[in-house]
Formats: sequence, structure tokens, C-alpha cells
Amino acid sequence: MRIQPSLGVLVLVCFSLSAGTTASTGPDDRTLTDPKSVVSTANPAARPAPIDDLYYTRNVFGAAWSPDGQQIVFTTDISGRANLWKVRAAGGWPIQLTQSDDRQYSAVWSPDGKWIVYEQDHGGDELWDLYAVASEGGEEVNLTNTPLIREQDPHWSHDGKTIAFACKPKAGAQYDIALLDWTSRKVHKLTNEQQPGYAWNVVGWSSDDKTIYAGRVNPPFTDADIYRIDVATGKLVNLTPHQGTVRYLASSLSLDNRTLLLTSDAKGGYMNVALLDVATKKVTWVTDLKWEASSGNFSPDGKSYTYTVNEDGVIDAYLADRSTNRAEKLDLPHGLNYFSGNPNEFAPQSDRVIVSHEASNQPGDLWIYNLPSRHADQLTFSEVASLRAAQLPPSQIVHYKSFDENVITALLWVPFNLKRDGSNPALILPHGGPTGQMVDYWNTDVAALTSRGYICLAPNPRGSTGYGLDFQKLTFKTWVVAT
Repeated sequence: MRIQPSLGVLVLVCFSLSAGTTASTGPDDRTLTDPKSVVSTANPAARPAPIDDLYYTRNVFGAAWSPDGQQIVFTTDISGRANLWKVRAAGGWPIQLTQSDDRQYSAVWSPDGKWIVYEQDHGGDELWDLYAVASEGGEEVNLTNTPLIREQDPHWSHDGKTIAFACKPKAGAQYDIALLDWTSRKVHKLTNEQQPGYAWNVVGWSSDDKTIYAGRVNPPFTDADIYRIDVATGKLVNLTPHQGTVRYLASSLSLDNRTLLLTSDAKGGYMNVALLDVATKKVTWVTDLKWEASSGNFSPDGKSYTYTVNEDGVIDAYLADRSTNRAEKLDLPHGLNYFSGNPNEFAPQSDRVIVSHEASNQPGDLWIYNLPSRHADQLTFSEVASLRAAQLPPSQIVHYKSFDENVITALLWVPFNLKRDGSNPALILPHGGPTGQMVDYWNTDVAALTSRGYICLAPNPRGSTGYGLDFQKLTFKTWVVAT
């Protein structure tokens, strides 16, 4: 392989098979790829993936446990529209819960298990209203019915009397937090953001429902704080005061209300997982990585918590012991493994977690990971039968140097049964952004191309996320406008 780098954009000049990857502890330790280390695997069963089947594969996401841990509601477009379905947590045929031409996301069960609240827009306008449907099925009720206001991300209070959510007027520039009284359906705002573009989001309720923990993020998503909000008065307390631009992003409140699980880039510009003592505002770091770590949730019994690590475009899921902060990686297939659960990936009994798994040769599905047995069972099956991972080559991670000696990572797909003679066609697939990162997600374009003999290379050039803030800023003020 010979790659011509220029201003962070990669141009393929000539391609002969290459790849190979060595495990690293961070972006600084990546080993350059030896071009001779890549082979094209022989696979007599390989054949072109049917185009129609590739693009007919459906999406599955947004899972939520029922309060008794027996059922899971989720969003899928298996019927052609993104509607709500539910299935027994032990597996079985899913039941369609709602039917609409409009999209339905962020479903969450009421504490008594009788209702499911979700967000739905109108004709793709993204002006979400909050809706409710009985958990056993029935008429869908529009709770907010505000065509000119966006309401999303509902969070039930523990007593089931109030729903906290984020809202933004159509003509507005900032998100606030509002509260909906379940009985009267009346809504009032809890925050009153004045800075254009700033956004508030709900993290969780305290166990006595007197306090909401929330996040506030600036428009470029370079600075964020965590707040404690008194529900009765709206009084705000900043739990992460700091100088400069630092992101503190909370994801979960512990059972005893003493600790917040969070993600922050306060450690040298790399996103890491930490624990925040609510009373003292002290931060205890859980990870110290130069990869991108993201916090998950505390278990309902308070004994565990979760997080994920994005290492070179591949995501692994971790389970940590609360008493020691020692973590173990869940035994899941190679690809993108992240936790799915609204508001928590843990079952109410703390014995199982919902994991979403996908890879570039396997579409995303929900899996149930049993914690006592350390065994995962696939819950949903979204791919068409003709698409089997054995007939689609997996991604490989390759590394090479840019013109300024920075190491660049790329995902490489090598079709089956190729000869090493330099005659194979190849394509560069740059990601958008300008920030962002190409990861090992289900990629129908790559599947169609590689199964037809095209080598594909998807780089994460200078300016990409996932490799620290300094790397992300390498393209600042270097854009050239064509005239």
C-alpha cells in the first residue's frame, strides 16, 4: 500500500494487499502496519451479498426493561417505520406495541409497569411530542401536543408522579429541562437557560424525588458541567466548577445518592470514566486511558457499574465492581459493543444487562448478557438470512504515518479469495465531520463493495475524534477554500 497524505486527506495512489495490527495501550503506542502482514482469506462460500437484502436489513435500538425484568421494549423499523415493539427478556417472538408512520424513540416504562412513555415526531420534523401507551397495548396518548416545541428524553420520577424531559422551542436556540405532572398533564420549566445554543439534559432523580441531577453543555460540545437542581425551587448547584473548557458528562446516580458516574476529558484531553462525590465535589478517576472511555450506569443493587472503551474504532463493554473499581471486559464478539437501556442497561434484579452488538459485517442487535453465568444470548435478529458474517470479511485495523509523522488509523476490508498481484480495485471511504470517527459499524456500502472484490480503506485522519483533543485540533485553521 502506498498512501499520499495531504492536509489530513488521504489519496490512494497504488494498492497491494496490506494490514496487520498489534495490540496497543493507547494512540501513542500504535505500531505501523507491515504491508506484508495482510492476507486475503480463502472462502469457497464467498459470493456477492444481495444488494436488496443489504439495504432491507432493519435497525434495532433504544431498549428498556420492564420493572419486573420480564419484558423489554425497543424501537425497530422491521415494519418499515421506527415503532415500538416488546419481547420477553428470555426470548421469543416480538409483539408490535404501537403503529405509526411517524418515528418513535426513547421508550421508558412507568415505575408501576402500566405505561410506556416515548417521544414521537410528525412527518420527520423532529419536533417531538411525548406520548404514552399502556404497556399491554391500547390507544396512544399525546401528553404534550405542542407542534412548535420539541420535547424528548423522558425520565420518570420514582413515585411515578412526574416526568422530567428536555425541551426546546422550534425557534429557540437552547434546551431546558421541564417537568410534566402525570395526573394533570401540566408542564412547567425547571431551568431557564439564557445562553444561546446551550443545552440541558436530565441525568436522573434522587431517590426521594426532591432533586434532579442534570448536565449543561455548550454549543461546540467542548465544555460541560453537572448540576444538582432542587425540584421545588429550581435552585442550581454546580458540582463541577472549573477553569477553561473541560467536559464533565454524568450518566448515572448511585443508589445511595452519594455518587455520580461520569465521563470527562479533564485528564489531558482524553475522555475517561470517573466517580464524583456529590457532597464534596471530589472526582475519583476509574480509567486513565488515551482511548475514548464512556461511562454507563450503576446497577440497581449498587454493587456494580458499567462503561465502554473505544479503542481504534472498536468498542468493548466493561463491568466494574463498585467496592474496588476493578473492571472486567465482557466476553462479546469483535465489533461495537455498547450498553443499551433506558434509563438503565441493568435488569431490575441486577443480574443481566442489555448490550447492543454490531460490526461492519453484522448489523446491530440486542443481546442479553447474564452476569452470574457470564454468557450472552442474542435477543433480536435484524439481518436477512442471506447475510451471514462468514460471507462478509471483517474489518482490520491498520496504521501508517501522515506527512507530519502523526500515526493515522484506518479500517481496512480485504475481500475473500484475492491474489496478491496488485490488480485488485480499491476505494478510499473518508468520513464526514470534519470531526468524527469511522468505527466498525454495520456498513452496507462496504459489504456491497467488498463482497464484489473491492478493497476498502476508511481512514481516521488528522482532526478525527477518538484519539485525544490535540489530535482532533490538528486541522484547526488549516482549511483551504477553493476559488
